[in-house]
Amino acid sequence: MDNFKLININDIECRFDKGKRIFSIENEKIIREKLPNLKDVERSKISDYIDGINHVKKLTNKEYNKIVFYFTLFTLIGLPLVIISPQLTFNFFHKKIHVPSVTIDIFDYNIYNINPPLLNRLIFILITLFFIGYLPTLILNKNKFSKRIIYPQYFYNWEKLYKSFLHYGYIPEKFGYPITISNNERNNHFKYYARDGNHRVFLLKHMYPEGKKIKVVVDY
Repeated sequence: MDNFKLININDIECRFDKGKRIFSIENEKIIREKLPNLKDVERSKISDYIDGINHVKKLTNKEYNKIVFYFTLFTLIGLPLVIISPQLTFNFFHKKIHVPSVTIDIFDYNIYNINPPLLNRLIFILITLFFIGYLPTLILNKNKFSKRIIYPQYFYNWEKLYKSFLHYGYIPEKFGYPITISNNERNNHFKYYARDGNHRVFLLKHMYPEGKKIKVVVDY
């Protein structure tokens, strides 16, 4: 394949970056992190990429009040802002209201970054209307909301993938299945996000914390 591009691994966001660290690499071995008390955790498989451990904790009053404030602000000014600039609006509120039991990651702009732009804008308007109707539930059911400290993909066989990297390296032109990335529309320090190959991106970041350029396919 001649359509590879060299990209620094630290410029790529993957789906597991936000979770709790689940392992470290010492002396060419995967060292698993110690999990919290099992009575406080639950196994979650909401989707393939969140198969892991959830450490559920109730929101503190400060955390709850912050979410209610930004949630209320969004319901008051969100609709006109979404009509004007959906991407900037959702990027901002995604950072401020990021509790899975409240947002379910519905603020993630990359999920809805679709064409044509008019359809994209319409989707965000409908999501905004949903949140406006959801606000009373949030305020009246404080005790139902919690935050989840996610240990993503804890049950994945990281050891097997690591041994493969040590023995063969990451050579997509030889083995196929290259890491595929796209431009990142979020306002964060990552230029790209991984569309395919999240496990490999996550592990390579641990192997080369100082950064390393790898061959990827860029899907614009």
